[in-house]
Amino acid sequence: MRDPAGALAVLRCAQEIVTNAARHAAAQNLWLTLTQQEGSLMLSARDDGRGAQELRPGNGLRGMRERLESAGGTLLVKTAPGQGFSLCATVPLRGRA
Repeated sequence: MRDPAGALAVLRCAQEIVTNAARHAAAQNLWLTLTQQEGSLMLSARDDGRGAQELRPGNGLRGMRERLESAGGTLLVKTAPGQGFSLCATVPLRGRA
C-alpha cells in the first residue's frame, strides 16, 4: 500500500482498538484481521468483552472515524451487552504500483 494517509489511519485504528479493549471492554481476547479486497484495506476487530447496550462514542472512536473518513474510508461498529465489541475499518487502496 503506497498511501501513507490510509496506512496511518489503519495503524492508529489498530492502536486505539487494542487500547479500548484493554481499558474498557473487560475482554479476555481480542481478534484483529487485516485483509485486502476489492480495492480496499480492511481492518476487522472483535473482542469478547462485556459489550454495551448503547454505543456512546468517546474521543477514541470519534478520532478513528474522523481519521478514516479523511482517508476516504469508513468505520462500522457493533456492540451488545454480553456480546463484546466489533468493528470494521476500511480505507481505499490508493497509489498502488
